[in-house]
Amino acid sequence: MSHDDTDLDVQDLDVPEDASAAQDLASWLGLIARIGKDQGHFTPLGDRHWSLMTQDGPHLLVTFDTIDAARQRAGQMPQLYEFASTMGWSYLCLIADGQTWFRDPAVYAHFDELIDDAVFDGYDRVTLYGAGMAGYAAAAYSVAAPGATVLAISPRATMAPSRVPFEVRDRPARRLDFTSRFGFAPDMVRAASQVWILRDPHYAADAAQSALFQGRAVHTLNLRHLADKVEVVLSELDILPKLIAAAMKGEMSADYLARLWRDRRNFAPYLRRLLAKNETARREGRAFAICSNAARRIKAPEFQHRLDAMIKARDARRHPAS
Repeated sequence: MSHDDTDLDVQDLDVPEDASAAQDLASWLGLIARIGKDQGHFTPLGDRHWSLMTQDGPHLLVTFDTIDAARQRAGQMPQLYEFASTMGWSYLCLIADGQTWFRDPAVYAHFDELIDDAVFDGYDRVTLYGAGMAGYAAAAYSVAAPGATVLAISPRATMAPSRVPFEVRDRPARRLDFTSRFGFAPDMVRAASQVWILRDPHYAADAAQSALFQGRAVHTLNLRHLADKVEVVLSELDILPKLIAAAMKGEMSADYLARLWRDRRNFAPYLRRLLAKNETARREGRAFAICSNAARRIKAPEFQHRLDAMIKARDARRHPAS
C-alpha cells in the first residue's frame, strides 16, 4: 500500500484509544497514524517500516515490533504502548512488516534524524526493550542514545554467517546485510549505561548469541528451562512490566529478578511447561517431584491427577500382574 494512505489530518477525526476496530492492514495503519499524529508522530520509513512516537513524560521507552504481532493483541497496538501510557512515559516503537530485522537504510536514516535533532537528549531516561529479533534491534540502535539502558531477552548479536556460523535459525535473515551501519549489536551497546540480557543458558543458540555481548555494562541473567519462551513466560507471570519499570528507574538487578522469579513456583502455566519438558525428556523423577510439589502447594487438580497416574504406573511396574 502507498504510504500516502497514512497521511491523515487527525484534526478532523476522532482519535481512537487503540486500533481494535481495524479490519485489515489499511485500516490498521490509518488508526495507528491517527493515534501517532495526535500524540507525537507516525512516520513511514521506506516500504516495510514505520515509526510511532507519543510524547508524554520525561522517560522514553523504545520498542521494536511487527505488524503481525501487534494485530494479534487485544487492542491491536504495538508492544507496551498501553504500559508506557499508564506509566506516563513517552514511547517510540519501530514497526516492521515481517521479519526484516530492522535492517533498512530508511530505518538508519530515521535514527540519524533522531540523533541530529537531539531527540534522545531531551529525556531524563531512555530504555530500549526487545526480545529475539527485537532484542537485536534494541541493542543495535541503542548507540543512538548514549547512556541509555538496554533490556534484551534472548537477543541476537547478528545474523551474519561469518560472525555466527553456528546459527541455523531464521535462515532468510542470513541474506540480510548485518555488516553496515548499526550492524553488530555487541559493538553498538558500548555507549549504553547498562545492558541487561535475559536468556536460558541451556538453550544453546541463545546462549552462544548472548555470549558475544561483553563489557562492564553488560549483565547476563539466566532463566533456566524456558528455551525460546523467556519473554512469553515473563509476560504470563506479569514479571516483564516490572522488569522494564526497574530498568527505566535504574533499579534493575539480579537480586530483583530473583525475587520476582520465585513467583513461578506458584504459577500453573510455568509448571505445565516445566512438566511437559521433563516428561518429553523422560525424566520421571523430576516430573514426579513437579507434580507432587504443585499438587501440595497450589492445589491444582491437574497436577494431582497426573501424580496419581504416575503412582499407579509405578506400582504396576513394581507389582506386575501374574
